[in-house]
Amino acid sequence: MQIDQVWFIRHACSIINLWDDWQNNKIDESLITPSELSFLKSAENLSDIKFLDAPLCQIGRTQAKASQSIVAQLPIKYIITSPLARTLETTQILFDKHMYKNDIEVIVHPLIRECLASSDDIPEWTLITQREKYVREGGLNYNFTMLESMHKGLYFLESVEPELKEFVTKELEIFGEDKYPQVLIKLMENKARLVNNKHEYVESFSNTRKRAKSFLVWLKEFIKEKKINPSEVAVITHMYFLQCLAAKKFNEDGTPIYPTVANAIPFQIDIDELLKHY
Repeated sequence: MQIDQVWFIRHACSIINLWDDWQNNKIDESLITPSELSFLKSAENLSDIKFLDAPLCQIGRTQAKASQSIVAQLPIKYIITSPLARTLETTQILFDKHMYKNDIEVIVHPLIRECLASSDDIPEWTLITQREKYVREGGLNYNFTMLESMHKGLYFLESVEPELKEFVTKELEIFGEDKYPQVLIKLMENKARLVNNKHEYVESFSNTRKRAKSFLVWLKEFIKEKKINPSEVAVITHMYFLQCLAAKKFNEDGTPIYPTVANAIPFQIDIDELLKHY
């Protein structure tokens, strides 16, 4: 364990990750619960509204529990987590057996959400509901301050490309703010026609990289302000975000050159060294 490096963890396997593996014959159906298999068979594609803010699947919960003994040995004082359901649930399970879990503060940070690529990257929650759920069930000290002044599901509009923000804002003026999931899914399914950008997903990797840099700068200042060691911080986030954050090289189309990050396995990053590459 490096004392000058922050811990990063990708969330455990979600139901949409499971669907993708199942669709590509990467998993034996015998490992999937009957209710989950029925759900997977009913979904049409990665933009299906059924996957809105997808939770963990049973395999993901098992992964997170398997990592509890590893996480329990880490000297964590602060957890920084994405607001999406799969990261909040992963955090809850991972640190359930931590000796000092009642003293750990969990900061819910909007900048480390996943790149907007599929419907599971669209939040479906109200701040009050989520806060009450995790404070009641998690046994951790959750801090939702960064989201308290934001709309229940539109926090991501503060950090997307201008053309995406403009499109979504105009659509919501017509259909109402409570229709934001449908508006985002419409954009995912018709992006090439609705907005003039050339990257694959609704949000580009370059914009995700921009968010990652902003987060790293914030994190460095946070560590300095709290007078803690970097290894006392764990960041629970997502694969595309992690790849954009940690990659030092990118392909011509902007795709980060970085290996797939394993689910629910802690690894360390020297954020000072990483910032030199931005």
